[in-house]
Amino acid sequence: MPVSTNPIFGYMKCLLSVMALTVLFSCIEQGMEECPPPGPVDDIRQLLYLRVTDGVTRVDITDTEELDDIMVYLFDRNEKLVDTVAFTTAMMRQGTPINLTDKGLDGGYVSVWANIGNAVEIDKAGFGDDIDDLEIRMLPNDSRTDFFLCPGDIFFGYKQIEFAPVDQVTEADTVWLERKNSKLNVTVRGLPKTGNAEDYYFRIGSLYSAYDFEGTPQLVPREIWEEGSFDDASDYISPEPYIMIHNAPGHIYGENSRVLVGIYRTVTTRADTLIASGDRDTDGKYIPLEQGKTTNVLIIIEQTGEIILQTIITPWDEIHQWTIW
Repeated sequence: MPVSTNPIFGYMKCLLSVMALTVLFSCIEQGMEECPPPGPVDDIRQLLYLRVTDGVTRVDITDTEELDDIMVYLFDRNEKLVDTVAFTTAMMRQGTPINLTDKGLDGGYVSVWANIGNAVEIDKAGFGDDIDDLEIRMLPNDSRTDFFLCPGDIFFGYKQIEFAPVDQVTEADTVWLERKNSKLNVTVRGLPKTGNAEDYYFRIGSLYSAYDFEGTPQLVPREIWEEGSFDDASDYISPEPYIMIHNAPGHIYGENSRVLVGIYRTVTTRADTLIASGDRDTDGKYIPLEQGKTTNVLIIIEQTGEIILQTIITPWDEIHQWTIW
């Protein structure tokens, strides 16, 4: 049977709805125990979008192929863990949101990590854990006692979410991820041209070795052991820049609080020999490790035995080519 389009029918329907609401509110105000049940209320959809930005240029790079293994940690307004959500990069690139409607959040905090995989040690998060009690750390080097491994190319995003209204039935918010770590590229000039790469190695003293779930570097000094190689100019170099946990902005450097880069020679009959090391350049500036950037370090061993150290900061994917001195 077709629905009537008579204007009187629409008017009566509206009038009955108003009357029903009036009865309900009157009933509640008078404290009556047998009030009529309210009409159905649709749940407001709460959607969370993930995007990726270049931390330096702020350009949207969500289509990048450099992300994998996205893990989303949801905290309530008291910074207690509510849930975790595994998310795929394909869904993120397609603009698919994470549906948080049934998570019971009216707002809170979101900590998002990508590329953590097996490259770091991460606390096992449980329901109700406080955000301040969780962190991601560098892994111990099982092959080198007392040394640690460089983390992977981690991306991170953190935000207090408020779920701004999109329309009558949808609220949404967006978390932007960006590259988290720093890179360190080391070149040593002045070693014997007849040397073998396997006779040398780098030891890098790192200031920071962990991140909390708000993305703040944690000041726990660790040491990294890394092999290098000789290039065509007989410079001993890091074959690929070493990925590091960056120094906290505003860090105050000092003799006992700095990044130290050293090159050692292996010796079979006694302890390995330190050939050269440095923590600051010729201008007296300490070696920095900045988020999303590459720190290029040149150590020159003069024939007189003097050690000269130079540093230059470049974008993440750019390696500085030192000219011949």
